[in-house]
Amino acid sequence: MSARIDLRAFPSFGVPSSTEVRGETVGNCLEALTKQLPQMQKILFDKEGRLNGYVEILVNGASVYPHDLMYPVKNGDVITALAVLGGG
Repeated sequence: MSARIDLRAFPSFGVPSSTEVRGETVGNCLEALTKQLPQMQKILFDKEGRLNGYVEILVNGASVYPHDLMYPVKNGDVITALAVLGGG
């Protein structure tokens, strides 16, 4: 399946605003992304290969939590990676 990953939340990391990838799941697509843009590996994933706690994944605008990396992707889906910020 071909999907587009929206990366507009990461403009200061020198990545394009979006890119096309192939994969059957969100995890497959993010793996393809990190092969295209290796700098995204440390941004998206921790040392054990899990999503960093500040990253939220949306598919077609809807959160895929708690399925995240296992969530199935259909042809033409838009995956959005967001950096969730907290504070007070």
